[in-house]
Amino acid sequence: MNWQQKYANQDEWPNVPFITDRPARFGTLCLVVTAAFLVAVDIILILALT
Repeated sequence: MNWQQKYANQDEWPNVPFITDRPARFGTLCLVVTAAFLVAVDIILILALT
């Protein structure tokens, strides 16, 4: 029994189906990239204005 079968019950391990779900992981990656882009833009604006 591997860990995916062991934690297939979402009540026991709710994060596993989210992590192993490709669209959900892609969405999380998009959120991270968007957040990093916004932070980078803020830093560039601060450096440009000062």
